[in-house]
Amino acid sequence: MDASETLTEAQRARVRARLGPVVRAVAQDERSRARNRELALERLAAFLLEMARRSGVEDTLELAMPRHDIADYRGLTLETVSRMFAELKEAGVIKLASARRVELLDLAELEARAA
Repeated sequence: MDASETLTEAQRARVRARLGPVVRAVAQDERSRARNRELALERLAAFLLEMARRSGVEDTLELAMPRHDIADYRGLTLETVSRMFAELKEAGVIKLASARRVELLDLAELEARAA
């Protein structure tokens, strides 16, 4: 017999009542984190597209600023920018030839992520 079988219905109801707000708060926090990640990815994708338009290239960007400046410019942290670069790379959207050289492999997908 496990612990849940030893609780009365009233005890179970009290546990649910106490844990309900905690569970809802955790779920809300997870939704917020997911949305923040999406927003960060949108910001970086939009930045890369903006740089491509400014430079007139569609395949390879030579970024004029380091990642910490990109983070400041887009209102993100350096760590977030690095994670988003990695996510775009893993998805096959970009290739990081060097710290400042970014090959744009899938412009349509980059545009979709910027929307």
